Amino acid sequence: MGRKSALTNLPKWTREIQPFLQNQLSDNTRIAYENDLKQFLLFLNGRVSPEKFISLEPEHIILYRKCLEEGRLGSKPMQKSTINRKLAVVKSFFTWLKANRLLENNPADLVKSFPQTQESALKGLSDQEARRILDIPSLNSRTGALHSAILHCLLYLGLRKGELTDLKMGDLDFERGVPVIKVRGKGHRLRILPLTVPVRLALDRYFEKCSRDKSDKEASLFVATKDNRTPNAGRPLYPNAITYIVIRYAKKAGVLKRISPHSCRATCISNALDRRATHRSVQHLAGWTTPLMIQRYDKRREDLHNSAAFAIDYGSVAQAS
Repeated sequence: MGRKSALTNLPKWTREIQPFLQNQLSDNTRIAYENDLKQFLLFLNGRVSPEKFISLEPEHIILYRKCLEEGRLGSKPMQKSTINRKLAVVKSFFTWLKANRLLENNPADLVKSFPQTQESALKGLSDQEARRILDIPSLNSRTGALHSAILHCLLYLGLRKGELTDLKMGDLDFERGVPVIKVRGKGHRLRILPLTVPVRLALDRYFEKCSRDKSDKEASLFVATKDNRTPNAGRPLYPNAITYIVIRYAKKAGVLKRISPHSCRATCISNALDRRATHRSVQHLAGWTTPLMIQRYDKRREDLHNSAAFAIDYGSVAQAS
């Protein structure tokens, strides 16, 4: 009874937090949005009382942006792209409250985000570095076969970390006689990618070495292997396990720069562009709704060896004379 009374006494806008979060399609998005909203509400604590929340002014949001930029809400200043994302969550929540008639105006509408740069700080790999990483896992062990299959999917298919861990056995299929894998990306958008020979061979080695039952369509594609250090063998891999695998083999390959699973995605996209893949096909491979992301992920476009200058030809000097 007491708990029900306490909930009833909360301002109406607070009751919209959970519906707003549940309206997001992805579990990862819900978690990220919840953390961003918690940070914003902690910032408001002592500045604006819950009852006065509906009287928020743009100045509050501007101060929040400044605190994020200067590192006053964390251990260090945040990147502008991260600040933009956090501002977008706050704006989206205010839009939700306005739609539910709890706010007359969105105080964040007038607050500017930082200009979007076309360059990403994400580091990619060279072809030589990628090859060294792919060659390191031992194919004679269960763990090595698993890691090899994961690295092949990252570097040959450009999958996001969450897309990789969400894969099921039933996502392996055939389309017009071509072996494919069905990938569910952001917004639950489905894209169908061909299983090229390197990926198919790596998966087959993993299935054989780890005795995976491919007929169990609902089973996770990648699961923890059975060894003395893995008491939870058979469970789906967590996203942080994918990060660990990439960093581990990057270090073994002598890659000194900071690398992540997303670096493998950028490397895959850059490699495809180097080999004259069309922007349309790269957009489909990556699962983007717009081709504008291609420039951000192409990590080799400034390489002199790939300069567009080499493609220019007006005929030989002899022909011109």
